[in-house]
Amino acid sequence: MTIVPLEGALDIGRYPNFHDALSRVLEMRRPVVLDLTRATRFDSTFLTELLLVVRRRTDAGFATIIALADPALVRVVSLARLLERLTIVPTVIAATHLLETTSLEA
Repeated sequence: MTIVPLEGALDIGRYPNFHDALSRVLEMRRPVVLDLTRATRFDSTFLTELLLVVRRRTDAGFATIIALADPALVRVVSLARLLERLTIVPTVIAATHLLETTSLEA
């Protein structure tokens, strides 16, 4: 399992940064926790990239858990109708516990 932190503003202005990080995640052949607990905002550009990476990893059989606690950001994900497509937990500890105690079906 690998924990990948992404923090601050995850929007079009920081596209190169999060695109590179998510591209590396896409290449990982093990479960990944995306730590968004220090994200301050994100936009549709980030959500699109995130969804593509999670979908490709799922299709390849690898779990991706997202740690996200900020209620405002969870609301953005909800409004984008992505809660049912992403596995989101409030902390990195909860994400690692979920990976360790469950056999997540991709």
